[in-house]
Amino acid sequence: MQTISSLLVWLYVPLLALMVGVLALLGALALLAPGGFKRMARVFLRPGAVRVLGVFTLLVGAELFVQAPQGVFPIFVKALGVLLFIAGGIRIVLPNLSIILLEKWLALSDRRLRLMSVLFWGMACLLYFVGRIPGVTPTG
Repeated sequence: MQTISSLLVWLYVPLLALMVGVLALLGALALLAPGGFKRMARVFLRPGAVRVLGVFTLLVGAELFVQAPQGVFPIFVKALGVLLFIAGGIRIVLPNLSIILLEKWLALSDRRLRLMSVLFWGMACLLYFVGRIPGVTPTG
């Protein structure tokens, strides 16, 4: 059981750090260069790319749910994990729904897209502050 627990920590910390970093970068890109953000986001207009994103989101959600009891706000982290898990599953099963939503997102004006970048930063901060496990690092 200890081996599984240590393996989950080894997966959890890098996945969470990657998710926080990607969300923060997307927020900065949407704010500073909305045209560049739109060009980059067009990569996810293909079902294969959406499914890969779905698997990543599913893993992060599962890890948040499993590690929640050790976190700062366990019930909130579990709920966030469930939401991310469901979002990942929807992206895997129904990639066209994500593509339609992304096309609507890309149709926003640059001003609205800059305003929406706050959502990326908010989600990054939320994952960082709520998803942390006190005293746990991949090396410890």
